Formats: sequence, C-alpha cells, structure tokens
Amino acid sequence: MPDELAKAADQPSGLTSPIQYFSGVGPDRAAVLARLGIRRAADLVFHFPRSYEQPPQVVGVDDFEEKVPASFAGTVVELDERVTRSGKHMLGALVQADSGGSVRLVWFNQPFRRNELGTGRRLLATGTPRSTGLHWEMIQPQVRYLSPEECDLERKPRPVYPLTEGLRQSDMRRIMRRNLPELIPLVIEVLPDELRQRLEVSDIHRALHDLHFPENLAAAESAQRRFKVQELLVLQLAISLQRQQRSKEAVAPVCEATGKVHARILNRIGLTLTQDQLKAIADIASDMGRTIPMNRLLQGDVGSGKTVVAQYAMLLCVAHGNQAAFMVPTEVLAEQHSATLSRSLASSRVRIATLTGSLSRSQRQDVLQRLAEGEVDLIIGTQALLSADVRFARLGLVIVDEQHKFGVLQRAKLRVDGEQPHYLVLSATPIPRTIAMTEFGDLDVSIIREKPPGRSVVHSYSVDHDDLAAWWKFVDEKLAEGRQAMVITPRIQVDALPLNASSAATQALSSDSEWSGTREQLEASEDGLEPQSQMDESQMDETQVDETQVANAEGIYRFLSSGPLAAWQIGLLHGRLPSSEKVRILNAFAAGELDVLVATTVVEVGIDVPNASVMTILDADRLGLSQLHQLRGRVSRGVHPGYVLAAASVGATASDNARLAAFQKSNDGFELAELDLRIRGAGDLLGTSQSGMPPLKVADLSQDGELLSLARIVARELLEQDPELSRPELNRLRQQTLHRYGQKMQLSDIG
Repeated sequence: MPDELAKAADQPSGLTSPIQYFSGVGPDRAAVLARLGIRRAADLVFHFPRSYEQPPQVVGVDDFEEKVPASFAGTVVELDERVTRSGKHMLGALVQADSGGSVRLVWFNQPFRRNELGTGRRLLATGTPRSTGLHWEMIQPQVRYLSPEECDLERKPRPVYPLTEGLRQSDMRRIMRRNLPELIPLVIEVLPDELRQRLEVSDIHRALHDLHFPENLAAAESAQRRFKVQELLVLQLAISLQRQQRSKEAVAPVCEATGKVHARILNRIGLTLTQDQLKAIADIASDMGRTIPMNRLLQGDVGSGKTVVAQYAMLLCVAHGNQAAFMVPTEVLAEQHSATLSRSLASSRVRIATLTGSLSRSQRQDVLQRLAEGEVDLIIGTQALLSADVRFARLGLVIVDEQHKFGVLQRAKLRVDGEQPHYLVLSATPIPRTIAMTEFGDLDVSIIREKPPGRSVVHSYSVDHDDLAAWWKFVDEKLAEGRQAMVITPRIQVDALPLNASSAATQALSSDSEWSGTREQLEASEDGLEPQSQMDESQMDETQVDETQVANAEGIYRFLSSGPLAAWQIGLLHGRLPSSEKVRILNAFAAGELDVLVATTVVEVGIDVPNASVMTILDADRLGLSQLHQLRGRVSRGVHPGYVLAAASVGATASDNARLAAFQKSNDGFELAELDLRIRGAGDLLGTSQSGMPPLKVADLSQDGELLSLARIVARELLEQDPELSRPELNRLRQQTLHRYGQKMQLSDIG
C-alpha cells in the first residue's frame, strides 16, 4: 500500500523522502533496501513483517533446572578467553542476571564473539543450564543483544521481516525502531471512523504500531486484520465499480428468448436437460434479453453439460442476427467443438468457422474476411481470436471455455467499439468461493451440479508407484472386454536419469501444469501447457532411464507398447505434435481404432470418448486436485463404469499420498477445489502468469474468506449509499481504489 499513500496529492513530504537519509541507513544500505522495494520512507513503514518470533519465557536463575532449557536476561560483568589443552578456543562471559545471581556462558571456537561482547553489554541468553557446584553454566547458548531502547521489549513478539542478501534481521529491526515512531504519525488515514467501526478495525496509526511493535501476538493479529480488510475492501470496491460502470456505459444487442425462439433452440439441441441446465439457460436468457451486457460465469463439475448450455446461448445470439465467438484453450478442443457443432447444426442455416494458429495464411485471410463481412455466424477458435486483425461485423456473444487457461483480463480484447457483446465464461474446474469473488467477482454466477442421465459411476484409487504391475493386468482385462484406456503423464519426455534418481530431481523437470510461456510461445503451440525438452529421443540413454518411474509420455508409450499392453493398439498425444497429427490421433481414438491413448494433460478438458472407461494417472502427486478431478471426468462420459488410478511418483511424501487419498475419497469437484486452494494457495492455483490482477500483498485467499465476504458486503453497501464515492470522507479510499485497480480494470475516474 505504500504506492497508494505516496501518490496521494496531500501526502506529507516526510513519507516521500529517500530512505538513505534516515537513521541507520545511508547510501550503501539504501541500495540493499532498494532490492526489497524500499526506496522511500513510506516503503519502510509498509514493509510488513512476514511472521513473529515469540520470545522464550524469561525465568530467574533461582528457577533453573538441570538440563531443562531456559532463558534469562542480564548484563556481562566479566570476560575470559583461553585455548584448551585440546587446542579449542574458549570464550567465557560471566553475566549478572536481572533477577539476581549469575550465570557463566561458554562458547568454543567462536572467537568472533569477543568483538560483540563487552562488560556492561546487556543480552538475552537461551540454553540448557548445568550446575558446576559453584554457579550455573550454559554451553554454546543462543544470545540476543539488547539495545537500551529494547530493554522493555524482552517479553514481546519480535517481527520477522522479509530480507535480502546483505541485510540481517537485527539490522532491519534497528532501522524500524529508530525511524518508525516518527514516520507512523505522518501516514494519512484512508478509512473514516464510521467505516472502521463497521469493519471492526483500529485506526491506521494504532495498526501500524501494533504490526511493527506488538505488545503480544493478539495485537499483531488485530493489526494484520486491519490491513487485510482494507486491501480486500479496495479490491471489492474496484470490482463493484467495474460492474456498475459497465451497466451504465455499455450497450449490448438485445437477444430475447421468446417462446418460439426458445422452443426452436431446445428442439435443435434435442436432449433432455437437467434442472440445473434449465436454470442456467433461464439466467442466460434473462441476461441476453437486456441492453446491459451479460457478464456471467457458468460453473459446472466435470460431465455436467455446460457445453449444451453454451450452445443454447450461441443459438440465441445467432437467432437475432448476431455473431458468436467461442474461445477455447487448445486447437484439439477447437476442432472437436467445431466438428460437434457442425454435426448438430448441419440442417440449419448457421454458418460455422474455425480460427486457430495452425491455419495457412490464405485460410486465415479467408476466415477473417468472411467474419468481417458477416458471412460467419459462429466462430470457434483459440487465443488466435485475440489477434489485432480479427474484426467482427456484429459480435453479440463471447464465450470463453476454461477461463483460467487465459489471462483473466484478456476478455477485454474481444470487446468492440459501440455495442458490446454479451460475455459468458465456462469453467469445468470448480472455482473456490474466494477466487470467484475476486478474479471473477465482476461476473454473475450460475452453477450446474447435476449430471445428465446416463452418466456412469467412476471408481477412483490411489496407490504407490510400486503397485502398478497389478493395475496393468486390470487394464488389459478391461481392454479385452472392449473398453478403451487412457494413460496420463505430467511430461512429454525427460532427460536421462539414473535408476536411483530422487523424486526431487525428477520433480525439478518442468511439467505441463507449470508452463508459463510468453504469448508468442503460446501462439506457436496453442496447447502450450507442456514444456519443450532440450533433448530429443535419439539423445536419450535408455539404459539409464527407468521409464516407468520418470513417467514421461514418450517413455511410457514405449514401455507399454513392448510390455504389459503390447497386444493393443496404442497412440501417443501431446502438445508438441502438429495440430493435424493431434486431431488425427484423437479421431482415431474416438473411432475405436486405438485401444490405448498415452497423453499428457492436453486431454484435461473437452475430450469426449464414451467408450474410454479406464484412466491411469502417473506421478499424480505432481498435479493439483482440481486437475486430477478434471482428468477423471474424461472416463465418466458413457454407460460403462469408469476406473481411475492415481499413482504417486517414486519418493512421494506423506502429504502427497494424503492428497491423493482425498482425491480417491471425494468425487465432488467443488469440495476438491476448496481443498486444493488450502493446500496450494491462490497463486499456485491460478498461476502467476494467468492472473491479470495485481497480487494481494497482505490478504490470503486461502485463509481470509470471512474477511473477503465482509469486505464484499461493505463495498456494496458503500456504493448503494454513494455510487460515485463522492462524499469527502471517502475521497482517499476512492483515490486508493483507482490508483491500484483503475488501469487494470479499465475504471474511469469516477466523480
């Protein structure tokens, strides 16, 4: 929050002064502090502790017990130094305890302490006392030297600050003690009294003092709460302002679902819909029947039928003479959706086109021209739809499938001048409540939990890597019954590793879920969920690789083809294959020409092969729970029971196995999403490259759900009472909101 405060027009000059001029800093240390982002006084004030050390319980010497660790405070009264008969350097210090009595501290081979110690030096010592008969003694104790101004802080929690090379905790604490008492009063309060009472937080000066110099942990936690609530309130205000601004300024084409249009679309879809699907359709029809652009998130567990609802929205848009764009994360999925919709709409007048990065220049130009001239009603594409040269004649609806695969702010690129399209996000990965209120907080939400009739039950198992041999026999039996199987690995291929390679070594290799390439790299490989290995197959020394252990797609493909599943037709699918080859392999698997498909997580979304009822996920502990659940959804799409095995990698930890046990136990994607958030945190769950929002500095979405709910309620209350935050007492809060989120969220300068 220092940026917001320092940029305020009425900010006192003291907080904007360069840090080098403050006590205990100077030019050299200022350069070190700059690596932490501390360049001005305000940066120092808002450099918050990451945790606290609870000081040891200080006792009197009379309360010492033999071999029971203890801490005491006192003053050095005498030093002695010598070399023992064995050649060790020994330094002793006789310390007069504050509580009375004395203790001798002894260190071996630590001559540097001679420069730190001196008669009259106060310290806090922690060690295991032993009695020599004459006095108490501590060998190799830990000590903390106490400065005069710190004498009264011995029993208080000590802040632990983020550091950088060349800076010690003692240095940072000393700088804070010397400077913050004068700087904190200069900080201007952002939250008026009435709002602080509503939020149940202290004023900013008390909060800053208790954050840096807490009397106890309760005071520190209360101070942290103040800044978490403020940060979340600013975020929720920005989100609410964005919703408010769109409803005022943007105008979308009206696509009313009249009785005739509604019946015609449902007849075209030709399926029996669940109550959740019908409710979602009603929400969408209501939104699209207004001039205010729809901004809706459609969440559904795997196999719940979101695509059918999306098809309804597209047909409703096209029925009113508008164009619909359907953006998906991979070319394989784009081709599959295109084929499905083309079959479904074969006898209609709806004109369908596909736009992906693998089109030739002439093919691309033809699609772009027809799109701009209004000769395409429905276009399915990858992020190629975001290119600057894509023009629509009358774009009425944008649907984004698996929004988390794209930056959350990329949707703005598909908005056009004049009329704005309606906007629908599909997510088959259930989104935790706190993330839905932040990253997707500007969207209304519809949820589909029911699954369409005819879906089979899925049996899930988790095992250690050593138990795979029996599983391959089970897979062989199911193939013999006429079923098909998928085998999933986190990587395409892997560098040669010795047979005893540790889990840490193999985990260091990039996995699909960790890919965060540039947009150019993603456009070059639109299934850009997989890393490119620097070693080709010919360079791999197969004598040094146990391919069943390192779980890479190419190695597992060779292992199964010549081993336990050698009697069956096996295909290999991953993101580095040419798009045409991916489509060919997937079509062959869907047609039953392949019995087994070895693939990376490129099959995570949208692959629909009802006869595929068996899945093996290798090195499953390296994938998130939501991703595992998403993969599981690929084998619950037909009438045959599904079987999914999540096998841990070699050397998986107890916590890894506990996570896989949770996957085995629960088939509820919403429950697993919340657990995934608690385990991995919001940053890992979203991916730093996926989220377009500035990161939260204090609050934690995995822990602060209640505070987020409070901030959301209060933000809406404020805007209901004062839609432009125009009251004088809200001026600084408005400035902070616009400064932090105005540009990212395209907020105009309200008021």
